[in-house]
Amino acid sequence: PPGTVPAPCAAAWAQPRVGPGSCRPGTPSLLPAFQVLHCLNPRQYGPSVLQIISRHLRSQCPERRRLALRGLVVLSRDPAMAKSMRSLSESLLELLQDADTDAVQMTLSAFINVLHFQIVIISTPTALKLLEALRPLFDNEHSQLQQLSMLLFWELMEATERSKSLKPHVYLSLVPFYFNWHNENQRVAEASWRALFGAARFLKWRDLEDLVTMEQPWRFPECLLEKDRSRVGQYVRQALPFLESPEKPLRKLAIKFLGIAARSMKKEQPELQLICQALQDMTDDSPAVSNLAQETLHIIRAVRRTSFFHFW
Repeated sequence: PPGTVPAPCAAAWAQPRVGPGSCRPGTPSLLPAFQVLHCLNPRQYGPSVLQIISRHLRSQCPERRRLALRGLVVLSRDPAMAKSMRSLSESLLELLQDADTDAVQMTLSAFINVLHFQIVIISTPTALKLLEALRPLFDNEHSQLQQLSMLLFWELMEATERSKSLKPHVYLSLVPFYFNWHNENQRVAEASWRALFGAARFLKWRDLEDLVTMEQPWRFPECLLEKDRSRVGQYVRQALPFLESPEKPLRKLAIKFLGIAARSMKKEQPELQLICQALQDMTDDSPAVSNLAQETLHIIRAVRRTSFFHFW
């Protein structure tokens, strides 16, 4: 009947678990449900399937969560289902913190698909939670999660009303996006470029938006640090970990960024000492990197010439 799931599909989805939190031996029998999802009329059967999926998203069985997410990704490709999936936001936000990489990847994909149609406006409270959940993923060791998290950030900037409460989180994204714009993985680099453009446009920073559009990354540090002097210390702390990046270009980029930042900081700022100490400690790196670190440190000392540097 209209509004219900076809019998084979419903039977596959509705099988109970054996014991709390366990994966029953019949879990793979859920697969037929996914094999017919693309054949269903989303307007007719989507709501019923979505209701069943929502139950399995909270399952303690990892395999059932993965299967439910796989179905959700299929449904999310249809514009007719986008608004209905809004009710699953809380469950999906929880899954972004799952230890299962596959589950996080599918969750990001479902979010991206829903927001891409631009028919759902994300509320400020939900956007805040989503930004908090995305931030750790921007530097995740899995490049696929990095890429998808940045693409979702871009979509979120397009689907969220500008709010002052969101701005602090957007500011915190700028430095990770800048460094990953230079990532050796081309897909991550392209996603970073797109996310950085979305952040600049959200903040209405036209000059930053222009340099991203014209692909002039070498202008980014001076532009950012000149425009937002109140957060220089914060940006420095975000850049320092990139001195330990396995990618040599990112380590060199971090040295240059920190050198520019140091020359604009007040001598009493604790981050200034952190910069000098970090550069001093880079003697064990490759000759090209360690020489750049020492040259940068020398320039910082020469430019500032205060008693603060006498002990270096």
